[in-house]
Amino acid sequence: MLRAGAGGSLTVLAALAVAVWGQRAVVAVPLAAYGFAWIAYLWWNAALRPPLTQAVIAVTTAAARGLAALARVVARPFSATAARLDLARTRHETSRTTTA
Repeated sequence: MLRAGAGGSLTVLAALAVAVWGQRAVVAVPLAAYGFAWIAYLWWNAALRPPLTQAVIAVTTAAARGLAALARVVARPFSATAARLDLARTRHETSRTTTA
């Protein structure tokens, strides 16, 4: 977390120092508040960001589930047709072989 947040924090601090250099308090205080809020966001983001392997696993799982759902949607009419044909064949065979 320290390595992830330190670089961005130093960049924001450098930009903040350049921006408030020689400015009156009316300008410097809001800029400083914004800069420190941005640094807080960088540290919060670095603390909550998942590792790369976890992110890759989540994306892969979501893609696989989406493709499986798409395959089910595409295959459902075919399986329903096959079930209807099988039922019709079974009824035909039953009625043909039934003794009267």
